[in-house]
Amino acid sequence: MSRKKPVIFITDGDSAAVKAVECAAGELQLPFLTASGGNPSPPNTTELEEMVKSAEGEPVLLLFDDAGQQG
Repeated sequence: MSRKKPVIFITDGDSAAVKAVECAAGELQLPFLTASGGNPSPPNTTELEEMVKSAEGEPVLLLFDDAGQQG
């Protein structure tokens, strides 16, 4: 059984969040999935899962934004 990769979820995906997380990721030398940014986040769940699995290093920083959808 493979070990699960730790992920830090950032619940915002707008351009300001992307810039802030890029800066923090660089300072902390953490992998950041820049493709997960956007409002709403463009990748679907399966794509995000594959991106996390293929990321080098951990924990992986992952943005996601639902554009204010309820539920």
